Amino acid sequence: MEPRDEELVASVLAGDREAFSPLVRRHQDAVYSVCCHFLGASEEAKDAAQEAFVRAYGSLGRLQDPRAFGSWLRGIAAHVALDLARQRQRLLACPDVDASEIGALPDPEASPERSVTRRETLREVREAIEALPEAYRLVSVLRFGLEMKYSEIAQALGITEGAVEVRLVRARRLLREKLSPMFAGAPEGAV
Repeated sequence: MEPRDEELVASVLAGDREAFSPLVRRHQDAVYSVCCHFLGASEEAKDAAQEAFVRAYGSLGRLQDPRAFGSWLRGIAAHVALDLARQRQRLLACPDVDASEIGALPDPEASPERSVTRRETLREVREAIEALPEAYRLVSVLRFGLEMKYSEIAQALGITEGAVEVRLVRARRLLREKLSPMFAGAPEGAV
């Protein structure tokens, strides 16, 4: 049985540098996924993931709850990736992904017009998310893009769960206002 995160963190803090390697192996996919949400699948995302581990190792002594290592690490990764995206003047860059890239088959019934409309809708939603203030954009990506729980987001960002909830409510309101023309004929409660 492999040691739990908190046991490995304790070992690293006690001076066992090698105990960090299993943490890296265990969390590398999740960290890379976070970085991809901000940078797209790229060498930059790999670099950001590596930098996130370096920063985590350097600040491990400040981790308040070693049981929350995973969400704390994803928060570091989100900040690193966002900083890199900002440096490259690309906020929340997300490449268009077609269905074949994620393992799904394209809908043979979909018309070219429907495909164009779908891509246009995704582009508009992406632009609306990019336009959110950073605090709202970050919690939105962690919640909806990475499906993190409120408690994990709070731990990752060093804020309360109540603050996470408030930021998400405000982000939804801003997105609803920005995207309301797209959903003019939608049934009540659908947006």
